[in-house]
Amino acid sequence: MDDDELESGDRRRPVQEVSYVKVGENLLQISNGDGNVNIYLMGEDSSSGPTRSLEFLEASSRAGHSNPSTRWSAFAALEQIGVEDPRLRQGVIDQICQYLRAPVREEPEEQKLRLHLQNILRRRLTKWDENYDLTDGVWEGVALDLSGAELVDFTLYEGSLDRATFAGAHFSGSCDFGEARFLYHADFSNAVFDGNAYFNGCGFSMSGADFSQVEFRGGCSFSRTHFEGMADFAGAVFWEEPSFLKANFSELATYEGASFGGGANFECACFRDDVSFEKSEFSAGGYFIEAYFKKAVSFCGVSPVENIDLSRALAEPAYVRRVWPEGWGTAFDHCLVIAPDNERESVISRDGPGSLCRSCRPKDVCRYAPVEQN
Repeated sequence: MDDDELESGDRRRPVQEVSYVKVGENLLQISNGDGNVNIYLMGEDSSSGPTRSLEFLEASSRAGHSNPSTRWSAFAALEQIGVEDPRLRQGVIDQICQYLRAPVREEPEEQKLRLHLQNILRRRLTKWDENYDLTDGVWEGVALDLSGAELVDFTLYEGSLDRATFAGAHFSGSCDFGEARFLYHADFSNAVFDGNAYFNGCGFSMSGADFSQVEFRGGCSFSRTHFEGMADFAGAVFWEEPSFLKANFSELATYEGASFGGGANFECACFRDDVSFEKSEFSAGGYFIEAYFKKAVSFCGVSPVENIDLSRALAEPAYVRRVWPEGWGTAFDHCLVIAPDNERESVISRDGPGSLCRSCRPKDVCRYAPVEQN
């Protein structure tokens, strides 16, 4: 390809800015123009034709071509190479991600190609193709780097990923990660979701999930999601009510400084480690009905605090340390209802005469008491 065929400053030039060096007998080192260096195991081929790795290089060299049809054929060839040689699958995914991370070209066929590349990811990283038909198997052990990418109606429903980076990505339309499994760290920090986002039933590993400073402009749902590692939603902005119904948090969870513009549903959520909502804003209510807290929980600095509903929320008194905003208190025993001094009687009796939660025995009375502030 001639250099004059390339657009000046175009980041999607995987070949023109890539050098290939054979390292050892079956290893191929690929150095990208962005400073990344990847090493892939070369395919073996006993025939007289070119090796699979050379076919990979040839197809990669056409992936950034100025002609759209050439780019289409290049990615079709790369997908087929990945199907036939598992050792080159990470290289194929890297080429697709590099294209999607680059600025969108001003071409009529560009959006169709980008949607096609998203569909390749869906076909190869989930059980389903774009028509929700079963595929011929998931590419296991693949890392995904779509940081800063422009993605439209993106879905990896029931996907299987090693490391996944979507930091700073922009999701237009809806996106669906339902039932996906993230085997290592998942990074969605500073991402923007314009439409509805679904993470229902997802599994995030011990390496944690980073949703710090993320912005959800549509609805989002994390119902039944399991956070095995740290769940970081610090500074997150939710324009509409997010659902964390029955979500399970095994390690530290932080929503410090988060903004819930349309309410927040944490009904029946389970927090097995410390959780902080310090300085979070619940403009339209925060619902923690029947939520479970095992360790420290902090609502210090929450505003407006009167919008927090912790009715029938449970805690293990021997372990839970509760921190409320100044001037507010809580009930004894298992109850986590909070109330200001002048409203404590009405709050205490909301679920029946003298009882706040189902865990209280009939003869017991949940007592209100102020909590010492830090």
